[in-house]
Amino acid sequence: MLILRTKKVIFEYRQNLEQIPLDAVMEREYYTRALEAIERNEEDPLLKAYFDEIENCREQKDDVSALEYAEKLVTNRGDAKDWSVKGYFLNRLERYDEALECLDKAIEIDSNYARAWVLRGDVLKNLKRYDEALESYDRSNLAIEIHLSSSIAPPFSY
Repeated sequence: MLILRTKKVIFEYRQNLEQIPLDAVMEREYYTRALEAIERNEEDPLLKAYFDEIENCREQKDDVSALEYAEKLVTNRGDAKDWSVKGYFLNRLERYDEALECLDKAIEIDSNYARAWVLRGDVLKNLKRYDEALESYDRSNLAIEIHLSSSIAPPFSY
């Protein structure tokens, strides 16, 4: 699945690069460098910058700004990790229904992403939906067990 996702991302970046006007030098340079990084199996520099900014905002307890960067992650890539980060900050801002929607989207993308299940449990606990919260925590344990029996990425990578 990861290989197919990477091929899809490379295809999308190449398509987007072709559509950028020749005089948009900075934007073309970004896409060219991002494409090269992806092909070398490195992290997209823009996404890395977003994660760095999110971490800075988190350290400053600026959840509103962190949410803005999380929304950019979702817009630019939109994988389970991105939706989970957005859900995490929505939960911190007590926007529980929106957080739950984001975490459900993350789980729809990758049902074995343990962090999404844990965060979903946290949101449901905040909503006082305790039985559903316990079910989510149980699912996170199952996702961790699946991870331990396979060679996929760590379930709690952030």
